[in-house]
Amino acid sequence: MKNSTRDETTQARYGCATAAMSSHAGAVPVSVAQDTGDMGVKNDAATRVDLPAVAALSSARTADIDLEVVGEELAIHAPFGAPLAVIDALRAHRAEIIQMLTPGAGGRTPEDWFTDWEERAAILEHDQSLPRPEAEALAFDIVLVKHLDATPPAPAIGVCAHCRRADLPDNPLIPHGGSDGTPGWPVPLHTSCFQSWHSRRRADAAARLKSWGLRTDRPTYAPF
Repeated sequence: MKNSTRDETTQARYGCATAAMSSHAGAVPVSVAQDTGDMGVKNDAATRVDLPAVAALSSARTADIDLEVVGEELAIHAPFGAPLAVIDALRAHRAEIIQMLTPGAGGRTPEDWFTDWEERAAILEHDQSLPRPEAEALAFDIVLVKHLDATPPAPAIGVCAHCRRADLPDNPLIPHGGSDGTPGWPVPLHTSCFQSWHSRRRADAAARLKSWGLRTDRPTYAPF
């Protein structure tokens, strides 16, 4: 038989954590679905730190907390309790975490891309004996190419995908890539616009990956 005093204490602690998340100033209310189990929320002021979104996600996974996006809300399922430090971090970075858990290119979430990069970097570091920065940079380049392959370019019909002009007398539009009927391909480009278009597309993709927590310490441009 469960100790009723302990159960009341556990529920009170969960109530405090839930209220803290849903009353955050300027935030859309956060739905918190707690599967309480027998463990209470750890209430240790020393661990209450504001973590970046990626670190908050990592901490939640380590604590066996499941996160689910429901509409514009973030539902939390914590069968073994949720440390208040993690609750605070999830609350503070709710919008970024919802973005990290929302599928995008290729049906993958930003968290999926981050996990892919993190695992590749770890394999390169340990199996290939690469310094961590070099392993991260190489893993970034690999994931960047995969992300570009999974992300169709913006539609451009009858105009250049870069300068948005039609055929020019001395610079006609030429279709580039995607001969297999993949959506968004082939891309019409002037010959003089190809390099600039590709560099911008690659730079935009690299910036997107970096905003999701992926790291590299070297330039991300490489030939198409």
